[in-house]
Amino acid sequence: MSHESLQMAILAILAVVLFLQTSALVGVALYIVKVRRPVEALLASTHELLGIARRGVKRLDFTLERIGQMVQERSEQANGVAEELLDKSQMRAQAADQLISHLLRKMEHATDEIGRVFHKPFQEAHAVTAGFRAGFESLFSRRQPQNSEPRSSRA
Repeated sequence: MSHESLQMAILAILAVVLFLQTSALVGVALYIVKVRRPVEALLASTHELLGIARRGVKRLDFTLERIGQMVQERSEQANGVAEELLDKSQMRAQAADQLISHLLRKMEHATDEIGRVFHKPFQEAHAVTAGFRAGFESLFSRRQPQNSEPRSSRA
């Protein structure tokens, strides 16, 4: 083989390699162009979804903040009502305690007065009864002479 034919063969091989390489690059470029449109569409829809999600999150954040404020206000109102009920309950409990204490003192005083009123006549009646009994015993008892023996020893 001559030097020129060797160069021609190398040039032919290089041309084939360059053609294959160029064909591969054109195929890759066409594939990139073909894939790029769906990827761009996917990116666009992703950006749109992210925008919608951001707006939803902002609305949700605002709504949650309002709900938090309402819950705070309601809990403050409930706390105020509970304190008011507690104060009223304490006042009513104190009033009931005072009423019951006063009633007990009145009952004790009434019991003392009733005891004093009824006890004295019963004491006097008991003393009179004891006096009558002693008098009847003295009147109807047989007196024994002082020097004589007791009746049980005479038998």
